[in-house]
Amino acid sequence: MIKILVNLLVLFLIVFPAPHSAGEPKEYVSPNGEYRAYVRTIKNPDSGVRESDILIKKKNGDLKISKSYHSPFSSRYGLFIVKAAWSADSKFFVYSMFSDLPGHRTWHHPTFFISIDKYHTISIDDIYGPIVYPDFRLSPPDIIHLVALNGVIMDEVPIDE
Repeated sequence: MIKILVNLLVLFLIVFPAPHSAGEPKEYVSPNGEYRAYVRTIKNPDSGVRESDILIKKKNGDLKISKSYHSPFSSRYGLFIVKAAWSADSKFFVYSMFSDLPGHRTWHHPTFFISIDKYHTISIDDIYGPIVYPDFRLSPPDIIHLVALNGVIMDEVPIDE
């Protein structure tokens, strides 16, 4: 009976993950100390769904990159960040997302990385297919471990520009 309850709890946390923050930005310092990523999640007053934005600043405070998932600025509106982390070499900021929009595919966790050197965002889903588990793991220097559609475990996938 306890095993069933634990399994249900794990399933609930996968399907309905909590955002990193609610309005106040969460700071992620890069391993080399050169950058700070700020992730802020708020509830959209019009739609009622949670949405995130990301600001990456140099250590002197200058803005390097920004990305918004707030409506109407993004075609991927209604997405909020579930997990975020820096690659060991500080070249990439990786994050997985979820949408609490009604009718959204609850099994799907779009996952992206931001290339610090190239100033752009890349969808891991577009490369490897839909990511179904938000709790990715990073290994040095630029390796991501994740789970794609149909339970395919993608181990040691290089993050590459």
